[in-house]
Amino acid sequence: MSFKGFNILTDPLDVFGQMAMDEIMCRELPSGFLLRFFNWSGTGVTFGYAQRASEIIKTAGEEVFEKKAVRRPTGGGVVFHDNDGTFSLIFDSQGRIDPMEMYGRIHKAVNAGLEKAGIGSELWKDNPVPVASGPERYKAAECFKQPVPLDLVDPAVSGHKILGGALRRFGDHVLYQGSLQLADGRGRNAGVQAGIAEAIGKEWGIDFAEYRPSAEMMLSVNKISLEKYRSREWNRRI
Repeated sequence: MSFKGFNILTDPLDVFGQMAMDEIMCRELPSGFLLRFFNWSGTGVTFGYAQRASEIIKTAGEEVFEKKAVRRPTGGGVVFHDNDGTFSLIFDSQGRIDPMEMYGRIHKAVNAGLEKAGIGSELWKDNPVPVASGPERYKAAECFKQPVPLDLVDPAVSGHKILGGALRRFGDHVLYQGSLQLADGRGRNAGVQAGIAEAIGKEWGIDFAEYRPSAEMMLSVNKISLEKYRSREWNRRI
């Protein structure tokens, strides 16, 4: 059977390893369309590439920041990964990428996948939030405090955001990282993941094949996790 994408399977990773895994996927895994549902070891906090460390400490606390907070390679706000369904996508950039168009495609597909899994959600279309400029752009905005257009929300609770994501270009590839905040999110993973994978495959015309990274690749993940994503140079860079 022909396929154009890989569903990446890993052993459990902590929050630092999750960021390192996405970077390694961009660098070393086969080209095409990659999907990975995070297999979590414990909890963590991630924050956007352009956010100030001092503001994150005010939000999460110094101890949490030191032990389990990491700067993402993508943008966006603070995300608490306590029980969420987290996933990433990597695809060829193929020239210019319109971020809003891409968010729309991804989130529409996830919406369809949630519907298949029996979970209600809808795209948020109201109350666009102006993009901050100057010093305000570094403040520790929490990703799930308020929805912005094309986020997914719970239709039963007005403005209750359940999915947010962020994009970043890595050379010839684009990385999307998303967090799905559902009640007992990790406990519902099997059905939710199957629905999302099927809907994303349908949206892009992809047959996914499962792929487990090699031991050598996981050594690279561990190295980058330690040397970059756990480092003060990365996490306190601004």
